[in-house]
Amino acid sequence: MSRLITATLIDAIDWFNVSPATWKQRAYVQLLNQLNRKWIPPEKAVQRGIDFEKTIYECLKAGEHTQSSFTKQAVKDYNIADLTWFISRCKNCEIQKKIKRFIRINNIEYCLFGKIDVWSNDLITDIKTTGNYKGEDYYIHSFQNKLYSYITGNMYFRYLIAVFNDTGEIIDKIELRFKQEQTTIIGLRNYIDKKIIETMDFLEADLTLITAYKEKFCLY
Repeated sequence: MSRLITATLIDAIDWFNVSPATWKQRAYVQLLNQLNRKWIPPEKAVQRGIDFEKTIYECLKAGEHTQSSFTKQAVKDYNIADLTWFISRCKNCEIQKKIKRFIRINNIEYCLFGKIDVWSNDLITDIKTTGNYKGEDYYIHSFQNKLYSYITGNMYFRYLIAVFNDTGEIIDKIELRFKQEQTTIIGLRNYIDKKIIETMDFLEADLTLITAYKEKFCLY
Protein backbone atom coordinates (compact mmCIF):
# COMPACT_ATOMS: atom_id res chain seq x y z
CA MET A 1 0.00 0.00 0.00
CA SER A 2 1.25 3.46 -0.87
CA ARG A 3 1.97 6.07 1.78
CA LEU A 4 -0.35 9.06 1.93
CA ILE A 5 0.92 12.63 1.69
CA THR A 6 -1.38 15.61 2.20
CA ALA A 7 -0.85 19.32 2.75
CA THR A 8 -2.49 19.13 6.18
CA LEU A 9 0.01 16.48 7.29
CA ILE A 10 2.96 18.60 6.17
CA ASP A 11 1.47 21.69 7.81
CA ALA A 12 1.00 19.85 11.12
CA ILE A 13 4.62 18.73 11.15
CA ASP A 14 5.88 22.17 10.15
CA TRP A 15 3.83 23.74 12.94
CA PHE A 16 5.27 21.31 15.49
CA ASN A 17 8.80 22.12 14.35
CA VAL A 18 8.40 25.90 14.64
CA SER A 19 5.96 26.09 17.57
CA PRO A 20 7.22 27.74 20.78
CA ALA A 21 8.02 25.59 23.79
CA THR A 22 4.70 26.45 25.43
CA TRP A 23 2.84 25.00 22.41
CA LYS A 24 5.01 21.94 21.71
CA GLN A 25 2.92 19.40 23.59
CA ARG A 26 -0.31 20.71 22.11
CA ALA A 27 1.16 20.69 18.59
CA TYR A 28 2.34 17.11 19.11
CA VAL A 29 -1.10 15.96 20.25
CA GLN A 30 -2.73 17.68 17.27
CA LEU A 31 -0.33 15.92 14.91
CA LEU A 32 -0.87 12.55 16.58
CA ASN A 33 -4.65 12.96 16.42
CA GLN A 34 -4.41 13.67 12.71
CA LEU A 35 -2.23 10.61 12.12
CA ASN A 36 -4.70 8.47 14.10
CA ARG A 37 -7.62 10.02 12.19
CA LYS A 38 -9.11 11.00 15.52
CA TRP A 39 -11.75 13.70 15.09
CA ILE A 40 -11.54 16.54 17.56
CA PRO A 41 -14.07 19.42 17.59
CA PRO A 42 -12.36 22.32 15.79
CA GLU A 43 -11.42 25.49 17.59
CA LYS A 44 -13.58 28.57 17.07
CA ALA A 45 -11.42 30.14 14.36
CA VAL A 46 -11.17 26.87 12.43
CA GLN A 47 -14.93 26.30 12.64
CA ARG A 48 -15.50 29.84 11.40
CA GLY A 49 -13.45 29.05 8.32
CA ILE A 50 -15.32 25.78 7.74
CA ASP A 51 -18.68 27.53 8.03
CA PHE A 52 -17.67 30.34 5.68
CA GLU A 53 -16.39 27.99 2.98
CA LYS A 54 -19.54 25.89 3.28
CA THR A 55 -21.64 29.00 2.76
CA ILE A 56 -19.69 29.94 -0.38
CA TYR A 57 -20.10 26.44 -1.80
CA GLU A 58 -23.84 26.43 -1.10
CA CYS A 59 -24.29 29.75 -2.86
CA LEU A 60 -22.22 28.60 -5.84
CA LYS A 61 -24.20 25.39 -6.15
CA ALA A 62 -27.41 27.45 -6.29
CA GLY A 63 -26.26 28.40 -9.77
CA GLU A 64 -27.40 31.98 -10.23
CA HIS A 65 -24.52 33.61 -8.32
CA THR A 66 -26.69 36.58 -7.42
CA GLN A 67 -28.20 37.85 -4.20
CA SER A 68 -31.44 36.08 -5.00
CA SER A 69 -29.65 32.73 -4.86
CA PHE A 70 -28.10 33.33 -1.43
CA THR A 71 -29.56 31.25 1.36
CA LYS A 72 -31.34 33.03 4.20
CA GLN A 73 -28.65 31.81 6.59
CA ALA A 74 -25.89 33.19 4.36
CA VAL A 75 -27.46 36.65 4.27
CA LYS A 76 -27.96 36.49 8.04
CA ASP A 77 -24.36 35.51 8.78
CA TYR A 78 -22.42 37.61 6.24
CA ASN A 79 -22.47 40.91 4.44
CA ILE A 80 -23.95 40.53 0.95
CA ALA A 81 -21.12 42.51 -0.65
CA ASP A 82 -18.56 40.17 0.92
CA LEU A 83 -20.37 37.08 -0.32
CA THR A 84 -20.70 38.56 -3.80
CA TRP A 85 -16.96 39.33 -3.89
CA PHE A 86 -16.05 35.67 -3.33
CA ILE A 87 -18.81 34.11 -5.38
CA SER A 88 -18.19 36.30 -8.42
CA ARG A 89 -14.61 35.05 -8.53
CA CYS A 90 -15.58 31.38 -8.28
CA LYS A 91 -18.61 31.03 -10.53
CA ASN A 92 -18.66 28.52 -13.39
CA CYS A 93 -15.94 26.42 -11.74
CA GLU A 94 -15.80 22.94 -10.23
CA ILE A 95 -16.13 22.88 -6.45
CA GLN A 96 -14.06 20.67 -4.10
CA LYS A 97 -12.32 18.67 -6.78
CA LYS A 98 -10.43 15.65 -5.41
CA ILE A 99 -6.99 15.12 -6.93
CA LYS A 100 -4.22 12.56 -6.49
CA ARG A 101 -1.00 11.41 -8.07
CA PHE A 102 1.29 8.48 -7.31
CA ILE A 103 5.07 8.85 -7.21
CA ARG A 104 8.01 6.74 -6.04
CA ILE A 105 10.85 7.92 -3.83
CA ASN A 106 13.61 5.51 -2.76
CA ASN A 107 11.50 2.57 -3.99
CA ILE A 108 8.53 3.58 -1.83
CA GLU A 109 5.23 4.57 -3.45
CA TYR A 110 3.47 7.69 -2.19
CA CYS A 111 -0.05 8.88 -2.93
CA LEU A 112 -0.18 12.67 -3.16
CA PHE A 113 -3.74 13.71 -2.36
CA GLY A 114 -5.66 16.97 -2.12
CA LYS A 115 -9.04 18.61 -2.47
CA ILE A 116 -9.15 21.81 -4.50
CA ASP A 117 -11.70 24.34 -3.27
CA VAL A 118 -12.38 25.87 -6.69
CA TRP A 119 -11.02 24.43 -9.93
CA SER A 120 -10.87 25.66 -13.50
CA ASN A 121 -8.56 24.46 -16.26
CA ASP A 122 -6.32 27.51 -16.04
CA LEU A 123 -6.40 28.33 -12.31
CA ILE A 124 -6.43 26.62 -8.92
CA THR A 125 -8.26 28.61 -6.23
CA ASP A 126 -8.14 28.05 -2.49
CA ILE A 127 -10.36 29.93 -0.02
CA LYS A 128 -8.76 30.92 3.27
CA THR A 129 -10.01 32.64 6.41
CA THR A 130 -7.85 34.27 9.06
CA GLY A 131 -7.94 36.70 11.93
CA ASN A 132 -4.34 37.74 11.26
CA TYR A 133 -3.17 38.18 7.67
CA LYS A 134 0.52 37.26 7.63
CA GLY A 135 1.41 38.62 4.19
CA GLU A 136 1.91 37.19 0.72
CA ASP A 137 4.99 35.08 1.48
CA TYR A 138 3.10 33.02 4.07
CA TYR A 139 0.74 31.79 1.37
CA ILE A 140 2.98 31.74 -1.70
CA HIS A 141 5.60 29.57 0.01
CA SER A 142 3.16 27.05 1.48
CA PHE A 143 3.44 23.38 0.60
CA GLN A 144 -0.23 23.18 -0.34
CA ASN A 145 -0.11 25.19 -3.54
CA LYS A 146 3.02 23.43 -4.75
CA LEU A 147 1.47 20.03 -4.08
CA TYR A 148 -1.73 20.89 -5.94
CA SER A 149 0.17 22.36 -8.88
CA TYR A 150 2.33 19.26 -9.18
CA ILE A 151 -0.61 16.87 -9.04
CA THR A 152 -2.60 18.77 -11.67
CA GLY A 153 0.20 20.27 -13.77
CA ASN A 154 -1.43 23.69 -13.35
CA MET A 155 1.17 26.30 -12.39
CA TYR A 156 -1.29 29.14 -11.72
CA PHE A 157 -2.69 29.47 -8.22
CA ARG A 158 -4.91 31.92 -6.39
CA TYR A 159 -5.81 32.42 -2.75
CA LEU A 160 -9.03 34.23 -1.86
CA ILE A 161 -8.61 35.33 1.75
CA ALA A 162 -11.27 36.59 4.14
CA VAL A 163 -9.87 38.47 7.13
CA PHE A 164 -12.23 38.39 10.12
CA ASN A 165 -12.26 40.50 13.26
CA ASP A 166 -12.98 39.16 16.75
CA THR A 167 -16.73 39.64 16.35
CA GLY A 168 -16.93 37.51 13.21
CA GLU A 169 -17.15 40.29 10.65
CA ILE A 170 -15.08 40.31 7.46
CA ILE A 171 -12.86 43.39 7.57
CA ASP A 172 -10.72 42.71 4.51
CA LYS A 173 -10.74 40.59 1.36
CA ILE A 174 -7.51 39.69 -0.44
CA GLU A 175 -7.00 38.11 -3.84
CA LEU A 176 -3.50 36.68 -4.17
CA ARG A 177 -2.72 35.30 -7.62
CA PHE A 178 0.67 33.96 -8.68
CA LYS A 179 2.59 31.52 -10.85
CA GLN A 180 4.73 28.86 -9.19
CA GLU A 181 8.34 29.85 -8.59
CA GLN A 182 9.31 26.34 -9.67
CA THR A 183 8.00 26.90 -13.19
CA THR A 184 8.41 23.31 -14.38
CA ILE A 185 6.98 20.00 -13.22
CA ILE A 186 10.54 18.80 -12.61
CA GLY A 187 11.18 21.78 -10.33
CA LEU A 188 8.04 21.07 -8.34
CA ARG A 189 8.87 17.37 -8.16
CA ASN A 190 12.32 18.08 -6.74
CA TYR A 191 10.78 20.33 -4.08
CA ILE A 192 8.13 17.75 -3.15
CA ASP A 193 10.63 14.87 -3.03
CA LYS A 194 12.80 16.83 -0.60
CA LYS A 195 9.83 17.68 1.60
CA ILE A 196 8.61 14.07 1.69
CA ILE A 197 12.06 12.76 2.61
CA GLU A 198 12.21 15.30 5.47
CA THR A 199 8.73 14.25 6.57
CA MET A 200 9.59 10.55 6.65
CA ASP A 201 12.80 11.23 8.56
CA PHE A 202 10.80 13.17 11.14
CA LEU A 203 8.13 10.48 11.54
CA GLU A 204 10.62 7.59 11.61
CA ALA A 205 12.39 9.23 14.55
CA ASP A 206 9.27 8.80 16.72
CA LEU A 207 7.87 5.27 17.03
CA THR A 208 4.44 6.50 18.12
CA LEU A 209 4.11 8.86 15.16
CA ILE A 210 5.36 6.49 12.47
CA THR A 211 3.15 3.67 13.76
CA ALA A 212 0.07 5.88 13.64
CA TYR A 213 1.07 7.12 10.19
CA LYS A 214 1.47 3.65 8.70
CA GLU A 215 -1.39 1.90 10.50
CA LYS A 216 -4.05 4.63 10.53
CA PHE A 217 -3.27 7.67 8.39
CA CYS A 218 -2.38 5.72 5.26
CA LEU A 219 -5.63 3.73 5.29
CA TYR A 220 -7.34 5.91 2.68
